[in-house]
Amino acid sequence: MRRRDFLGRALGATAGLVGAAGGLSGAAAGSTAGLAPSRRSLSRATPLDGDPGVAAQFPPPRLDAHAHVNSVNTAERVNRLTGAGTLEPLAGADLVERMGADGIERALVLSTAYLSAMDAVEEARLPEAEERAAVELENDFCAAECARFPERLIPFCSVNPKRPWAREEVDRCVDLHGMRGVKFHFWNSVVDLRGRQSLDALAVLFGHLADRGLPAVIHVFNGSVSDFGPDDVERFLVEVVRPHPGLRVSFAHAGGAGGLHPRIAQIFRRLTEVAPLDSDLGRRLWIDISAVMFTSRFKTIPPTAEASRALMGELLSAWGAERTLWGSDTIPDYVSQTEGVWPLSDAEWAIVAAHDGARFLGG
Repeated sequence: MRRRDFLGRALGATAGLVGAAGGLSGAAAGSTAGLAPSRRSLSRATPLDGDPGVAAQFPPPRLDAHAHVNSVNTAERVNRLTGAGTLEPLAGADLVERMGADGIERALVLSTAYLSAMDAVEEARLPEAEERAAVELENDFCAAECARFPERLIPFCSVNPKRPWAREEVDRCVDLHGMRGVKFHFWNSVVDLRGRQSLDALAVLFGHLADRGLPAVIHVFNGSVSDFGPDDVERFLVEVVRPHPGLRVSFAHAGGAGGLHPRIAQIFRRLTEVAPLDSDLGRRLWIDISAVMFTSRFKTIPPTAEASRALMGELLSAWGAERTLWGSDTIPDYVSQTEGVWPLSDAEWAIVAAHDGARFLGG
């Protein structure tokens, strides 16, 4: 895929690449602001339950299950490809400060090192040695930023799973830095979920994650495949995830790439059908709802329409709040955006908000 096609369809739609407001500010970089969560209560202007004149009060999420930090080097490289302002540098202190303002206690911080091993944009490819060094540097940056706030920030490394050194990089990150899991971006890495050789290679890598007790956060949607859909995701579940009973997986953006359109709804529905809550497979799967529901336009993602809100409520009810994780994708004010169009009951929000990540992390 050429650069402009990918940028228009993926970078502009996936908030993790375009959404980090703020930067490596001098004040934030040296501060400990936000270390004590404010635990502010959120009020929904249009409650679904009870007296329509009384705003519902929401507890803030304890866990942000989909956050990022970005080094200056990675931000500059992405912005050279895409144009200024696409990806902002973000330090651990900046993220912690934002978490404190929203009352969030902990975050899974997903490295953006995969951006240095990008297959979706032809112009982005680096020479092999340079690419691997860039991936290592960004994973090191994520680990170092999280190490400054070990009680708040939980580091996940990232890598293109197609690289022959992917397993070595995962092991390096875990053994050297104690990183707790792995983030994969199947669209960015153009991961083939139809070819036998590709599926077999993924099964080996994910088997290694299971052996090491490492959970995975996966952006599974691959827009480089024009008809990518629920059959592809089912194939991944059945042939890569199911054979490894120790493997825990969270599907980013509810199986999509930001927002909710019909094909994403089909994928989410298929996840529930293949892995219902009470099944062995279902008990080790989660979704995060980062960049899915909005009260106002964000980049290329429109506000959540009432029909989409109702559909999301149906899908979330079938999936279960017990395995739904809130995540921001480092979008500013995403707590308020999510709760403003939350489609389920206050009690179900409370279940989602109470997740601390321990079961997903295996602790």
